[in-house]
Amino acid sequence: MRRETFILIAMPAFFALGFILGKKSNKDSSVVPDGNDTVASQQDGKPKKSSGSIFRSKPTVSRVVYNSGTERSDRFQGDIGQALMQAIDEPNLMKRLSVLAGLLGELNEDNLDEVLAAFEKIPVSFETMQEYRLLMYAWGQFDAPSAIQFMRKKAGSGPAIWFSASAAMSGWSAQDPQAAIDWANEQDDRRMMGSYNMGIVSGWVTKDVKAAAEYVTSLDRGRETGRMLSTVSTEMLKQGSQVAKAWAEGLGDEGFKEDAFRSLTRSMARQDVDDVADWLQKHVNQKYSDDSFDELAEQWSRQDPEASLNYFLSLPEGSSQKEGVIESVQTWVRDDVEAAGEWINKQDPGSSTDLAVFSYAREVARENPESAVEWAASIQDSDLKQKGLVEVGQRWFREDAEAAKAWLPNSGLPEEAIKAVENPPRHDWRGGGRGPGGGR
Repeated sequence: MRRETFILIAMPAFFALGFILGKKSNKDSSVVPDGNDTVASQQDGKPKKSSGSIFRSKPTVSRVVYNSGTERSDRFQGDIGQALMQAIDEPNLMKRLSVLAGLLGELNEDNLDEVLAAFEKIPVSFETMQEYRLLMYAWGQFDAPSAIQFMRKKAGSGPAIWFSASAAMSGWSAQDPQAAIDWANEQDDRRMMGSYNMGIVSGWVTKDVKAAAEYVTSLDRGRETGRMLSTVSTEMLKQGSQVAKAWAEGLGDEGFKEDAFRSLTRSMARQDVDDVADWLQKHVNQKYSDDSFDELAEQWSRQDPEASLNYFLSLPEGSSQKEGVIESVQTWVRDDVEAAGEWINKQDPGSSTDLAVFSYAREVARENPESAVEWAASIQDSDLKQKGLVEVGQRWFREDAEAAKAWLPNSGLPEEAIKAVENPPRHDWRGGGRGPGGGR
């Protein structure tokens, strides 16, 4: 499977969830920690809006401290800075982020200095990026450029500024996407454009998913746009699978279409593999759908590997069948190598079964190369057979060169293939399998 970098996709959803939790806690009650279980509520249930701003006025926080289930009269009232100073000491991540989200929902120009003073207690690190993303998103809603500049000075370059800039731009584009785009296009540091655009799209999709999708497809395709389309597809699915499918099918650019199909398949297959299988069957052996068949195979074979393989073996020969059979066998072998081998042995010989044997041999080679070469040698297609023998032979040569050399004279491989086995790549980048595997 071709995996996208998870963290850039997951983090916008994570800090958005934090804000939802925080807003709910503002309506009901907030936890303001001081080492004990704490409950806090705003004194004024309907805080006044500051003139000319979408943000509420500077909050006054009241808390009631509990100890061993007994309420005490110890009460504290203070401003947002003091509340934040206490909240950031909460060891429970979900409680801490919920309180921070609620408090940062009140961020504005008037209380910004107090908030930044509280954040001086929080070092910039991978472990604290959730807290800083919340700050950047809130700040970005009214002054994203200043928020980004702040993080440049505090964190320098690298992942911290990328994630922070994305969060700030997300907050901005949720309010005014065109202003965010215009500013980003004026910046000299083009290395940051991927981060800026990711933030713009993640904020924009909740406002106008179709406009955000059109913006993504207007950009030069790359790894970043693939992540953006994943964000778009998630939002499209909220409008229904038929809407999302129609959107993906209507994309004119084959590359963007490939990204959209892959993202939708990954999400939908977790819920209904049969529906995805029916949909993809209309797009069999198309270049833009190859990765999607791979995604479907991985998801389906985790649930029911036999059903997955029966589906892919029934497809017309071509890239879709190849992707699906190889991925299904690979996933099954990693879960139950013996069951996968027994099932393959029961299949009638043929080109599609050859693909299953080829995939099985490659996985078994990790633990039992001698068995793997037996499997590869049983492949009927001569080209695929040679490819399989070379791959498992290279694996064997890396693990036990003497044993592999003893096998090579009787392998039936031509001289060029033998040389390839004796000069294997330094690394095998495929994932590892489990189990010894039985003989063919």
